[in-house]
Amino acid sequence: MNRFMLVRAVPVKPWNFSVLDQEFDSVRDKFLQDMKKMEDEMSRFHRECSIFDNPKPDPAGDALTTLNSILAQCL
Repeated sequence: MNRFMLVRAVPVKPWNFSVLDQEFDSVRDKFLQDMKKMEDEMSRFHRECSIFDNPKPDPAGDALTTLNSILAQCL
């Protein structure tokens, strides 16, 4: 008998991938939560910095008072 013609059956057990799926799902969920936090922080930063683009006029009309109030809001 030729040794290259010998066929062997290899037993294969079915494996439950649910543990791996759960771990990848938890990593994905954590990533999405972190991205949402980052988007919220960027939105907040944009809102805080946009007061320099469109400062609210001071009712008294004093430019120095308006500038001081803008700087105080950012600090």
